[in-house]
Amino acid sequence: MRIFAFFLAPNKESIYPENYPDGYGIKNQPNRSDKIMDALNARGVNHIDSRTKLLQEKENMLVCNVKSDAGHWNMHGAFAGTQLLYEDFLLTEYPEIGMLQKTEFDIGEREEQYLTNSFIEINEKVPVYVNDASDIENTSEKAFSDFQPGGDYYRQWTNKSLKDYPRILIFGDSYYGSIDTFFTGHFSEVTLVHITNMRDFYKYMEIINPDVVLIEAVERVIGADVWPAGRFNWTGEYFQKYTLPESCG
Repeated sequence: MRIFAFFLAPNKESIYPENYPDGYGIKNQPNRSDKIMDALNARGVNHIDSRTKLLQEKENMLVCNVKSDAGHWNMHGAFAGTQLLYEDFLLTEYPEIGMLQKTEFDIGEREEQYLTNSFIEINEKVPVYVNDASDIENTSEKAFSDFQPGGDYYRQWTNKSLKDYPRILIFGDSYYGSIDTFFTGHFSEVTLVHITNMRDFYKYMEIINPDVVLIEAVERVIGADVWPAGRFNWTGEYFQKYTLPESCG
């Protein structure tokens, strides 16, 4: 059985609204993200909203850096959001993969001297999660030998010690551009491609043949032109062919 879920990553202003001026965001009424989550829920589509989790975690640690790569969550935030994904979705379908735990990683810090693409000094320490498992092989070249995906990244990892475990395919934006290590110790095969490749969704289903399909998007990307409107049949062929929920849009 193939399973599907949509994962919503939070904008920084959703987690740290106190650091933004009044009027920057919508207050005291549902915003676009709220409405999308309600619509997915009404249609029975698996979805994970990480905003509440990150609001809780920020009381214990910084989940977004202050200056370095400040438009994204940091690795603490990425871990918390992905752990919620395991807890609320992945483990309910595939309990054998086990819970994502911090003990899997050497967690440290590195100092970022400059702002991204500049020479403005910030000298900010940011969290780093490292897992040096030796049985994980980069199989990207083999996986994408017949075509080259678009977007900012595409990678595939194969865990030789988990050959009977499920395979996961992730369509993600820049929030999921460097979270490979949170999946490679729990799946036999992890394939990550940029969300712009949703335009070739059916091709990926046939070539990768995943057990789990995850679409990750940060709030600000939901309305962007990465979605294959007019090219992707959310309500018909996909769900009939892959026995997923009746509709997700």
